[in-house]
Amino acid sequence: MLIAGTSPGQGVPGYEQQLRRLVTELGLEGAVQFLGEVDQETLAELFSAATVFCLASSREGCPNVVLEAQACGAPIVATRVGAIPDLIPANHLGLVVPPKDDVALQEALAAALNTKWDRDVIAQWGQSRSWEQVAQEVLTELRQAVQDPPVRL
Repeated sequence: MLIAGTSPGQGVPGYEQQLRRLVTELGLEGAVQFLGEVDQETLAELFSAATVFCLASSREGCPNVVLEAQACGAPIVATRVGAIPDLIPANHLGLVVPPKDDVALQEALAAALNTKWDRDVIAQWGQSRSWEQVAQEVLTELRQAVQDPPVRL
């Protein structure tokens, strides 16, 4: 298992240390490698090689990392927070579980690891959201907001 990324000054203090300690306690040093921060090219290679990409967040907005992993064909297991259900609208693209539900996350990961995914379909989905499309969606929402202002009581 490869764990990439860091969040210096952000996130849960000491979380990487907790993960490293857990890896040692479970005797998994030979099976888990911490990569730290990686460049975009390496990240794309990791996504392309990943059996499954997991994002077990308790809160998110619209995480680009899900689209980036999908664009490389990686199936996703993620929590039902923010826009994640919109990014994974069908089980052939990945699995979505409730946040903070360790059992559901474990079951979804086990199921994902035993599923034969169509990585080309996942990649097509992930690559279908261009910046132009996102900009058009924002413009449409703004136009709608101007046309239908909220009713003030």
